[in-house]
Amino acid sequence: MTRELSPCGTPAAYSRHLSAGEEPCEACRAANTHRVAQQRAKAVQDDVERLERGRRLGREPERGLLGELRRLQGIVTAALEVAKPNEVAALVKQAAALAEQIEQEDRKREDEDDPLAQFLHGPPTIVPIQRKEERHG
Repeated sequence: MTRELSPCGTPAAYSRHLSAGEEPCEACRAANTHRVAQQRAKAVQDDVERLERGRRLGREPERGLLGELRRLQGIVTAALEVAKPNEVAALVKQAAALAEQIEQEDRKREDEDDPLAQFLHGPPTIVPIQRKEERHG
């Protein structure tokens, strides 16, 4: 039992022409050109969506170092999604370094908001001791 061949004017027929060592007909060339253009347009659109998703992840209302670190983390995350295999290791290393810096900055920020942490980690506070007669006037 033989398979039915795709008619000319399709990407499959274009490939068949090439496999047979033939020059593809005009209809097959047009079909293949259209297929390639669609694939490229979809790849570009996918890249744009990944980058936008990374930018959204990286955009924080925070200012300063922590906000910048999170913005960079979003960019690295988006880059990882479209990276070539030989680029992945370096990007993973950058992502890990950024995650570590963000964790350190988060800890600092928590300490700033936590009075107990400020007491334990902050500079010593010297409170003068008052004698009984000084307290009662």
